[in-house]
Amino acid sequence: MSLTIKELRDTHLIIKGVIKKKLAEFESNFDKSDEAVFLELCFCILAAGTSAALALNTVEQIKGVIFEADAGKMRSALKKSRYRFHNVRADYIVSTREYLNKDCGFRIKEKIMSFPDDISRREYFAGNKGIKGIAYKEGSHFLRNIGMKGYAILDKHVISLLYQLGVIKEDKRPANRKSYLMIEERMKRFAKKIDIDFDELDLLLWYIKTGTIIK
Repeated sequence: MSLTIKELRDTHLIIKGVIKKKLAEFESNFDKSDEAVFLELCFCILAAGTSAALALNTVEQIKGVIFEADAGKMRSALKKSRYRFHNVRADYIVSTREYLNKDCGFRIKEKIMSFPDDISRREYFAGNKGIKGIAYKEGSHFLRNIGMKGYAILDKHVISLLYQLGVIKEDKRPANRKSYLMIEERMKRFAKKIDIDFDELDLLLWYIKTGTIIK
């Protein structure tokens, strides 16, 4: 049975407080150190193609070496944590860390706030060859997790419900930048139409599909 707008609104009323609390938690992440913000970026690198719970647990296990380990040591740490993609994701983390050191002296928060708009801010992470393992979904995920507004995390769960609600015509994840931005814009218009805050809607759809809100 497809999700209805009434069911969506009813669920929003029930868990709106939980969603607002989680969004406030995300905002507070930006008040932390550049190192803490980088850990959020690593979480998103590790979450791609896996699960939020696994990525969160893995970051906790490797954070002791994440700022100085070379690729070999990072692979060992990820393998020890039983993370499946330990080889390639280790390279992603180390390469991205070194790029941020060279590009902005690891002043990540300052770099994030230097962009004139939301699109260029995400483009730095999603379309930058120096930032490894982050495309539009995880770039959006990262920015949302540090309190930035206006980004949709278009994973399979959100896409499935957008399709059920008639917001998009196919139950198919975006294949490129153009389709990602198009679906995101349709989602924004839908949020405005049903009078639910866009950032709340993203978490609401995730909750309806998974029964939980992690990050």
